[in-house]
Amino acid sequence: MEQFLENKLYADVEGTCSGAHGYIIAVLSIVDIGQGNVLSGTGQAEFVTVYRAIVFKPFKGEVVDGVVGEVNKMGFFVEVGPLTVFVSNHLIDPQMKFDPNSNPPSYASQDQVIERDTHVRLKIVGTRVDATEIFAIGTIKEDHLGLSITLGPSVEGLVFDAYFDSLLVILARSLRSPLHVFGQAAKREGGIENVRVSSSAWDTNLVSASALYLSINYQVAGGGAFSILPLPGTEPAEHIPYKLPDVIPLARGHSGPVLDTDWSPFDDRVVASGGEDGKVLIWKVSGSEFDGWGGEKWEPQDFDPVARIAGSARKIGQIMFHPTASHVLASATGDHTVKLWDLANVDEARSTLTGHGDTIQGMTFNSTGTLLVTTCRDRKIRIFDPRVGGEAVRMAEGHGGIKGARVTWMGDLDRIATTGFSRMSDRQVAVWDAGSLASEKMLSIDQSAGVLMPFWSDNGILFLAGKGDGNIRCYEYESESLHALSEYTSTNPQRGMCFLPRRALNVSDCEIARAYKVSGNSIEPISFIVPRRADTFQADIFPPAPSTEAALTAAEFFNGKTAPRNLVHLDTGATSTGPSPSSAPSSARTPAATSPPTLSPQSNIPTPVTAPPPKATSEPPTPAVATHRSATVPTVSVTNEPDADSALKEENERLNNELREARQMIRNLELQVETLKANASKAKALLG
Repeated sequence: MEQFLENKLYADVEGTCSGAHGYIIAVLSIVDIGQGNVLSGTGQAEFVTVYRAIVFKPFKGEVVDGVVGEVNKMGFFVEVGPLTVFVSNHLIDPQMKFDPNSNPPSYASQDQVIERDTHVRLKIVGTRVDATEIFAIGTIKEDHLGLSITLGPSVEGLVFDAYFDSLLVILARSLRSPLHVFGQAAKREGGIENVRVSSSAWDTNLVSASALYLSINYQVAGGGAFSILPLPGTEPAEHIPYKLPDVIPLARGHSGPVLDTDWSPFDDRVVASGGEDGKVLIWKVSGSEFDGWGGEKWEPQDFDPVARIAGSARKIGQIMFHPTASHVLASATGDHTVKLWDLANVDEARSTLTGHGDTIQGMTFNSTGTLLVTTCRDRKIRIFDPRVGGEAVRMAEGHGGIKGARVTWMGDLDRIATTGFSRMSDRQVAVWDAGSLASEKMLSIDQSAGVLMPFWSDNGILFLAGKGDGNIRCYEYESESLHALSEYTSTNPQRGMCFLPRRALNVSDCEIARAYKVSGNSIEPISFIVPRRADTFQADIFPPAPSTEAALTAAEFFNGKTAPRNLVHLDTGATSTGPSPSSAPSSARTPAATSPPTLSPQSNIPTPVTAPPPKATSEPPTPAVATHRSATVPTVSVTNEPDADSALKEENERLNNELREARQMIRNLELQVETLKANASKAKALLG
């Protein structure tokens, strides 16, 4: 079996291209073959394998040597080892003209000719990295570029050293043991079937979850309703079959279709709904609605709202509870505003956020609820102070397309992730610095038409689920980059999705996230698991989760008080206070508690080592360490560090914390200044 796995690794990996690592030139040695994991429902097994390999990944600004291939009037192609670089005629010296009559075709000047098999030196000016291929554009229009010295026959074979000049030692990603996450769908009886999901064309996730219940936008005749169902596997669902009867209890109260629902983070039985009728309704589940379900004399009893809010004269497109203050709710209205409500007094909104030029497509709070960000059909990203109201304190251009832009705040980091479309209809995901709204990272995903729904998990993973797709993409955010992880694939397309609150996950099975996927007329749970053999709590993948204890009352929040969210440690159940958002992101896998728990031997993460970009040289290639994802996941062992290193790490952590606090204070002052400017502008307009 071991020999078979080694042969398969060599056959499957050598000569391939990985977007994260580049071209894998040769596998040098196999470090470890992990224990096999049987894939449910397939009869196949997966082995996590760690290996060392020589890789080649070009970067912008790199100077490389290569051999000219095809030549035409648009430019010529250069083979740089396994990489093909295109040199456009605009990036060639103007003195070199294309001669279509020569044989073979060439670019020629008075003293130089570039044709097939000519050796050239070029500079890479741009790259595009896909999952399995790298595209590059080069130039020979600068000094010391162009024709290379012709090699004699005895050394001509050494031209392959050109692409070895660009070998990258990718120790940073390899030594830190990238997460291997695989999605596992529940068995049929673990889901919910015969669900009449709403057919409304409004762009919504259709489903929302607390730790006990699901809310699903429902299709009913003559009005608006949504269903409230116990989560499979919870106590309220013990006597409820996975296939629902045709008639079930519904939350009726809207006169138009329900467009969005959201559960309170502090009470798993309280849910809010917004509808086409412009109303916001608050509901509370007692649990008695499910007593005697399916019995002979059982009659479905619909839910009644406990509060009604006249949110807008037009529809309510999105609603969201505040992450730290109890009884505070935000609603996005059809008249292009966001209103914040104190549920203790719903006669009038406490603040109104204005300035949107078109339909609001997405909104979210930061982890402390001091900022709110929106995406809009006018292609703008806006950040608001939700207590001050009025227009945005920061605004920037977002994705180029007008279709379906979504947004999520990346936990305690001062970063925002958005999904949307380019002007050429490419689906994109982007990471933005919340302090300046500068784009930090922009990735093109594909050209599908479905809106990408982003979901952030505080263990540093961004999940992307496209409407109409069967797959769920996973990215780990670290060192200001998104690193692709294994994606979940399925043949059943999804219409909507939500994720379970992390405090309700099964940590004993290393379940780091659980999605509820709306597909057809069913709800399918999908568990995302990190396969580990350890029996102890895995602190590196389970940072403390938001608890059900609110940090503020609504009155305290609207009076200007700020507090970080309360957290619960998933191993002990103890609570602590979380940090304020940081403008200097630390490692995404570091637990968000003030006192990070001690890592177990199976979960120790080595310090990443960043390799400097190589210079053009003909030295022998340097081996790199890599992992074969389709075959295995590495387990990293603990190394006892000297006391001096521990002291340095503690001092570094202390300085980093002080830096974060200083940056947070600066950002808050900037927001206050911008708020004062906005208020001054409004006052001037009123007086003028």
